[in-house]
Amino acid sequence: MWLSAYAQWLKAPPPPQVSVEDALLLSGADAVYYGTQMRGASNAKAKRELNFQPRPLEWMVNTPAAHAS
Repeated sequence: MWLSAYAQWLKAPPPPQVSVEDALLLSGADAVYYGTQMRGASNAKAKRELNFQPRPLEWMVNTPAAHAS
């Protein structure tokens, strides 16, 4: 989601999308797993325990991705 928002901010074409079947043929099962099944990182613990307040990213301010978290 963030990559599409960043491309839009750059006024670049959206990133290409590849089907799981094509990705399996091109890159293998490990790449598909890393790209589709792995959990993303979270700042929740740092926000909760260390009062971490990340700055808003300029290119995400008015995008659906900015309001997802």
